Amino acid sequence: MHIQRPEWDVHSFNFGIPANRTPQSVFMLENLLKYDQRNIKYVVIDLSELTKMGADNLHKKEMIYWYNNSNILGVMKASYESEHSMSKKVSVPALHGFSYLEKSFMIGIGTTLVQQHAGLNVEPKAMGPHNDGFYTLDQEMQDDPEGDLSLRYTELRTQDTIDYRTQVCQRLFDKYKDATKNPNATIEKELEDIIDYCNENDIHIIIMLSQRLGDRYEYLIPLYNKLPEQYKIGFQDPQAYPALNDRDNLFDLAHLNAQGARIFTQTFADLFIERIDEQMDRK
Repeated sequence: MHIQRPEWDVHSFNFGIPANRTPQSVFMLENLLKYDQRNIKYVVIDLSELTKMGADNLHKKEMIYWYNNSNILGVMKASYESEHSMSKKVSVPALHGFSYLEKSFMIGIGTTLVQQHAGLNVEPKAMGPHNDGFYTLDQEMQDDPEGDLSLRYTELRTQDTIDYRTQVCQRLFDKYKDATKNPNATIEKELEDIIDYCNENDIHIIIMLSQRLGDRYEYLIPLYNKLPEQYKIGFQDPQAYPALNDRDNLFDLAHLNAQGARIFTQTFADLFIERIDEQMDRK
């Protein structure tokens, strides 16, 4: 990869968690910065789902760990704001509330809790082959060739389905590209607060909106548009980044393969430097 700023002594770590929602990312970042921010100079948050949750998410540790007394009411409020139908406005906050109670009373997670404190509940693959937190879907499929990923790769990664997904994303981008009517004021406020906190602690933060997120653009693009320009990088326009929608660079309908990840990383790095320069110029 071409390095524009070789004088920057920067080492990165992918702290992402599979299927993360935006409030989870904020929770993880806040706790990471409270724990130790001495060597953290740059932060990237990827906008994804806001608070979407279904019954299939129940009891999973990745959906339980992050609830606490301080954020559960905000999560339930954000869920209510994000959904359209009244049934979802009731059921989605209720599912978050139920998961919070599961964590609070350790329902069904006693074994996991013991393993965690004993240092046994670890996932070494999450560190990636280079211990930088980056574990590509290609590598994961290679490590588990009979798993669900091989099905996604062979059956979902067809040219017709990719073209259809790209067309949907383009149509939604064109519809919402200038929208600023953001129904989720709760998430917007959380992002503004984390931006302010990073500024106060001399940490450069970027909010990123990924490509190929489909119907999630309906609420993600208006939220993204409300954020200050110098703190965001977006890939939501398929026409602007055709390589990120090319079948050769995709693992499935929404995820890049290793080759696509390299292309994306270089593109992001170039834009990242521009945004950091803008932030530094404003200080």
